[in-house]
Amino acid sequence: STEAHMPELAKGTSVDEGTDVGLTEVPAVACDPQPRSSIAWLLLRQEGRLEINEEAQEAFRSERGYVNPVMICGRLRTGKSYLMNALLGSACFGVSSQARSFTQGARLAPELASAELFGASREAPKVALLDLEGQGDKGLAQDVKLATPLLLISKVVILVELCPTGPSKESILESLQVMMQAARYVSERQKRKDLFGCLHIVLRDCANDEAECRDIIFSLEDADSKSVRTDEHAEAIRRRNLIRSEISLAFEAEPKVWCLPKLPQNEAPPDYRNAIPPFVAKVDELRAALGSQLSAPKLLDDRPLTGSAVADLMPVVAAELRSGATALNPPTLMDRVGEAEIRRAAEEIIARVDAQLSLLEARLPLELVGLQHELASARARAREEFGNRIRGAMAAGGDTMEALVREVEATLANRLDLPGERLLRRNGDLLIGRSQAVEKEFVTRAHRHFNELTSTLE
Repeated sequence: STEAHMPELAKGTSVDEGTDVGLTEVPAVACDPQPRSSIAWLLLRQEGRLEINEEAQEAFRSERGYVNPVMICGRLRTGKSYLMNALLGSACFGVSSQARSFTQGARLAPELASAELFGASREAPKVALLDLEGQGDKGLAQDVKLATPLLLISKVVILVELCPTGPSKESILESLQVMMQAARYVSERQKRKDLFGCLHIVLRDCANDEAECRDIIFSLEDADSKSVRTDEHAEAIRRRNLIRSEISLAFEAEPKVWCLPKLPQNEAPPDYRNAIPPFVAKVDELRAALGSQLSAPKLLDDRPLTGSAVADLMPVVAAELRSGATALNPPTLMDRVGEAEIRRAAEEIIARVDAQLSLLEARLPLELVGLQHELASARARAREEFGNRIRGAMAAGGDTMEALVREVEATLANRLDLPGERLLRRNGDLLIGRSQAVEKEFVTRAHRHFNELTSTLE
């Protein structure tokens, strides 16, 4: 359930599909005339090593609140980047008509977007838009390795398929097989339940009825029907039904299918609002539907993902994939993320307190009682901030996480006490020095006064 992780949302808000979630009306989004380029985030090298770009990592790490990634994927030249630009209202993702994939690896929009862009409330998680390179160019194994970490973190997954003559269930389910292979990295079947976010299939250049298309793609087929005359046909049906059942298990909501009408012109206009009205209306309808799902945070192992948790998770998953691990364990992954979050919180708090103590040292000497009070207040604020920062990591961490917190708390206390003791010694030395200087000045003046008095008497 996501309810436990929605304290900022309005009371009574529901995120069930088809219900009124208090979203504002979502108009067409004006495209930014001077967009910033997207940021490279993940790149899969030929040897299977996942390379992580630190600039994109910092964009996530700087957001301590909840973040909902939205991932778009699909085959080459299906207009993924154009659709993402339309949803975002900024041409930050590069588009091209070349035969090879224009997008390399996974790219991140230059800024985390407010969920208000999708009609959700201001308090909803920030939105990270991710554009994945075209599938099929490097083989299934490479596609799965690149898609796996993104599927684990994405609240919304959009698969774009080109369907000018209507949907091909074989082709679309084959594309979805990449996601199912990623789900199989999680060894236990029950741990795959609701592992991924909300799935949307966008059928480009499709004039068919959406309900009919959804039925073609996702309704189970009968392999024992009289119309099935060969073993090969029956086996193909069973294979498709297996993918369908795995999709139903792995995604947290029933998949939605969208039919995006064909544009009459050879090239899509840079600003999607200049396209034909049915195209604009469908993009805006899709954006509004995403808004209801983006109101609640993405959960992994029942823990909501913050921006910093996403950044911490990527190196962990990359290391697992590089090691050739046959299975990913979400609780283990999130425990390691929680550990990193706890240690980083302690280091950041220590750095901040060190800066405060440096300012305090510049004011020395101070009265002993006043200095002791300021040091005690700094320690208390640090402990309180640490407790607030690690609350999320502790919520589902168990005994192992509690032991780690006690260890880090002891280290934090030691790191805070030592500078405080040094300041007290420094303050004492300065007070003694000042006292000695006053005493010396007093003696000097007394001698001078005595000499002057003696001279007068003579």
